[in-house]
Amino acid sequence: MASVYERLNFSFDTGKFGDSINLSDSTKSYLNTAPVKLETWQKSDLANGSIVRTDYFKNPMITVTTRLSDNVNVMNQIVQTIDTFDNGSGTAMKANLTNLIIEIRNYLSHTSNISGVSESRANVSETSNAVTHFPDYNKAVSAGEQILMLTNATDGVANTVPLLGNFTSLFISDDISANANNIIRDLVTVRNSIRIEEIGGETPTSSNISNLSANLITTITANVVAANTLLSTRRLHDWNFYRNSLNILDDYNKINALGRVGNTQKYLINNLVGTDKYKNNVG
Repeated sequence: MASVYERLNFSFDTGKFGDSINLSDSTKSYLNTAPVKLETWQKSDLANGSIVRTDYFKNPMITVTTRLSDNVNVMNQIVQTIDTFDNGSGTAMKANLTNLIIEIRNYLSHTSNISGVSESRANVSETSNAVTHFPDYNKAVSAGEQILMLTNATDGVANTVPLLGNFTSLFISDDISANANNIIRDLVTVRNSIRIEEIGGETPTSSNISNLSANLITTITANVVAANTLLSTRRLHDWNFYRNSLNILDDYNKINALGRVGNTQKYLINNLVGTDKYKNNVG
């Protein structure tokens, strides 16, 4: 069986190291009393190398969201071929289908991040030079654990909201499925509404015409918008919850430092640099 040490691919005559190869008794004692703690499976995986996140994590929203995505894409392909609507305009329907396709892509990227399948990256705006943070599994868990401890001290919070608030997009499978069912029914309706009319002349052509009623066009468009709103609302909530958590933790670090002052700092605060508010609080 492979070992972690073997992965170093060490090749040298250790005799040339002389006595420098030997650890001191204090170092050996420290290694024995404070060993790196790894389970057997962790040692084995580390020895084999090539740690891949998908060996450990999966995106639980893939199946239900792919079902929605597939049907939205088919509907979009059909709707884009319609040249004329007998009873109104399909412009809004077409535009919202395009928006939904984009949102599904964004949602799947987000859920892959927070489910541990992938890692998020900060985005730097070229215009403002501001860094925008996006959560992933490790970042959100770390922030959530810290926020739980903090809000427990400040507000008596004793539940998992400070952590799970970053992960709401992973808890809407039934809602996505319901939206997908609406889209599937609408897809059948749109497909059955189309007729092909031949246009005569020197160069005959054909035109795809839909006989959808105005009410049906409105209903189908509303279903598309609802699916988009569901995904975007949860994704943006998770992003904002994570960013709010980071802002709170940053403020905590600042306020915590303000409360930990020695005698020399107190002198500076009370006699030179402190505002009346700060002096009253520090004492």
